Amino acid sequence: MHSSCLTAVRLKLLCSGYQSALPIELFTAPNAPELVAVSIAHDDTISDLRDRLANEILLRINWDLWADRGDTANARVNEVLALLEAPIASVFPGDPADIADPSAPPPPVEPYLESAPDGSGVFHVADNISGDMLAGPFATKEQAKQALDALLVIHPSPEWFRRWYGLELEYGGQEVVRV
Repeated sequence: MHSSCLTAVRLKLLCSGYQSALPIELFTAPNAPELVAVSIAHDDTISDLRDRLANEILLRINWDLWADRGDTANARVNEVLALLEAPIASVFPGDPADIADPSAPPPPVEPYLESAPDGSGVFHVADNISGDMLAGPFATKEQAKQALDALLVIHPSPEWFRRWYGLELEYGGQEVVRV
């Protein structure tokens, strides 16, 4: 492995919750850890969360340090993904197909079916945090999904429940880099 390549990744669970409810010092204190967050909902699998966390970490890597290696970008990414497996599995242990946290809240906004006693129904788009109906009724889930997409253009980042981790990346020949 090249001396400037990523050699270690460390993750430490700091907290879970909505960003707006977390103490601002978590993000702004002089010695605040570098944070990486993963959204989590009640029906996410362990595999879903492992993939999201890996993607978040991939975005934090200093790929310029790898520029002189002479290999392909795919080879570099695959090497990093292999390095990430153990630390990510340590914070999301278990069978990848298992539900990660059934007690986690549902996604903030999603289409849902309101069923009538006769089995028919209509779709709505609801804010799962406030319980407010945002759009609907719609005859099909596809129509509700289109309405949801339009709402997300207007308000692109509804607040998700997240797990927050301190992240340390260690590059060979260098000290730990907190990204």
